[in-house]
Amino acid sequence: MVGRQPDCAIVYPVCIAKSGRAGEAAEEAEVKSSTTWLRISYWVGAVADGIVAAVMFAQAILALPSPLTRYVPETPYRYAMGLAGSLMLGWTILLLWADRSPVERRGVLIITIVVIFGLMGSSVFSLSAGFMPPRSVVPVLVFQVALITMFASSYAASRRAYESRPSRLT
Repeated sequence: MVGRQPDCAIVYPVCIAKSGRAGEAAEEAEVKSSTTWLRISYWVGAVADGIVAAVMFAQAILALPSPLTRYVPETPYRYAMGLAGSLMLGWTILLLWADRSPVERRGVLIITIVVIFGLMGSSVFSLSAGFMPPRSVVPVLVFQVALITMFASSYAASRRAYESRPSRLT
């Protein structure tokens, strides 16, 4: 027993120090993971918007038929697709901009969710009006629900990870 250090006096403070470092490491891992998910969300949204913008511009400029409806666009539709394509390209850029400061600009995801709900409403209207067949609308709606789920989850995870660290958001 000589030379043996008491468990409570020495080991207990060391255990607290270790658990403190472990807690900080776990917190850092959660912050890093939530930031990664924010960035994935921005990029998935930007790629999706970029593809849709290209399709819209192809309809507006080249009068190519819609890949979802096979509708050959006339002048009013081409004009609307030009407007919509410009907005979609702008949203693509907005998501890429948000990626540059993912935590500080995470509110862009919430705004994007509102926009997606509007697009979903348009899809449902086009289905009910007979403009788009269910085989075209359903996959789009499923993808939109997946985007909303990813964006909302990423936003919520980042809020949890950064709530205890308000100084990092300034």
